[in-house]
Amino acid sequence: MMVNVSLFYSVIFIAIGVVAWAVTGMEQATALIPAYFGALVLVFAVISRLKEGLRRHLMHAAMAIVLLGLLGSVGGLFRFIGSLFTGAELARPAAVYAQSVFAVASMGYLYAGIRSFIDARKQREAQA
Repeated sequence: MMVNVSLFYSVIFIAIGVVAWAVTGMEQATALIPAYFGALVLVFAVISRLKEGLRRHLMHAAMAIVLLGLLGSVGGLFRFIGSLFTGAELARPAAVYAQSVFAVASMGYLYAGIRSFIDARKQREAQA
């Protein structure tokens, strides 16, 4: 199940990066950062399908990478939320929006991954 979740979210992460890059006039390479994270998750998911023995390790690695992405983008989410309450104008709004969407998507991926790991552990314990 986690492999399918990873495939789904990798497409979302790539889309966030490509859309952010397009919105910034295809001039800001940093807008593609979510796409890079998505590409890594995609590679791990594809390899997991091919090498079932590595699945657990690769899915944990994908979760760790997305956690790093969340840590790097959560500042944009805080700036966005802060601007909603203060009415302050955002510096580089496209970057803040992209970081916010990436942070929320990362949280969704991490939540789904943790749920999947818990369910897998319960299944293993029930079989033992």
